[in-house]
Amino acid sequence: MRNILLLGFMLSLIGGCVSRGPVSEEHASRISKIAVVSDLGDEFYTVVVGTTVFGNSLNKFDVSDWKVNDLAGRHTVSAISKSGRYQPQVVLVPELKGLIMRSDIFKAVSAAAEQRGFDTVVLIQGAGHSENLERFLRGSYGLFEIPGNKRCIFTQFTVTVLEVRSKKEIAWEWGGERPCNNYGSDSDIPLKSRFEEYSPAEKQLIRSRVEDKLKAGSDYALTHLRLVR
Repeated sequence: MRNILLLGFMLSLIGGCVSRGPVSEEHASRISKIAVVSDLGDEFYTVVVGTTVFGNSLNKFDVSDWKVNDLAGRHTVSAISKSGRYQPQVVLVPELKGLIMRSDIFKAVSAAAEQRGFDTVVLIQGAGHSENLERFLRGSYGLFEIPGNKRCIFTQFTVTVLEVRSKKEIAWEWGGERPCNNYGSDSDIPLKSRFEEYSPAEKQLIRSRVEDKLKAGSDYALTHLRLVR
């Protein structure tokens, strides 16, 4: 389901939606109360690209106990609050489950925000890339391995700013320059076919690196959107 959502996001970009870039001053002047909605999912992916297709593999594991959406939402609220310009708050939107079309997603989060008196939504959502090795990635976060046993923790998501009144996006940015900053940066993390095979220490190491990368990606997006100073 999430892969379909990622494809839908890429098609919407190709279809001529708002260009990547900061919130305009005109729109910024109308922002006051921001609903922060995170929809990154609860699945950790391991993706392997071999020297041939026979060496490729893909696994996903439930990590709902990591509370990734909660972390992303709280970090975003904290970052925006520091500017003192806006009033952000995390908002849960259970109606997002099962939605695929971005127009439906925008309507759902905008309606939930409007009911609570917000004028703007900051939506954090998984989104895939279509270039180079990154086109093989799946999900919002995970572990990626390329030939040579080079592994890296990846995150791939966007931060979209929506105007509640019109239910339309006014700006968006990638959550970081690249899903993997440096292939091989996390080669100390072993690749295992079952999540239960990881020790508690290994699980904590993986979790902390995912969290660090999500925070850094969020900061990157918020800075380029000019929601933080």
